[in-house]
Amino acid sequence: MLKSKLLQYSITTVSGAIVVFLFVWWRGIFAAESITVIWRYLVDAFFAVGAILMGFGGLVWLANAGTFRIFAYGFYRFFTLFKRDPARVKWKTYYEYQEAKAEDRTPFLFLIVVGAVFLAISLVFLIPYYQNYVPASTDSNSTSEEILSSSAS
Repeated sequence: MLKSKLLQYSITTVSGAIVVFLFVWWRGIFAAESITVIWRYLVDAFFAVGAILMGFGGLVWLANAGTFRIFAYGFYRFFTLFKRDPARVKWKTYYEYQEAKAEDRTPFLFLIVVGAVFLAISLVFLIPYYQNYVPASTDSNSTSEEILSSSAS
């Protein structure tokens, strides 16, 4: 039991880290001109992966709660109309279908936890991003002190 939980968390974390690496590589982090751009790419990548993982976890939670079960049963009944013997169906009523599917629970907590960790990492990277962020100026030769002093006055 513990090994399977650890395996779920490990695979999800490694998969998320690979997607983060591919995301920042695709954005061009290795050719970035400033540290602010690097922080921005890292924030974007970790936030995107965290939001996707938490979104999938939320969808699995909704599916476990039976939110989409009526649609699945509707499709099942629709396609049984095209069988040779439509009277031979596993579940004649929605209640029977719901009772049979109530035991089918897919674990989802690992998706939400790992997604929350990725979101927390993005927040950690957001702090130095805002500390190094300099608003764009019209004069490219201005230093950050000149830009900040001109915006304060």
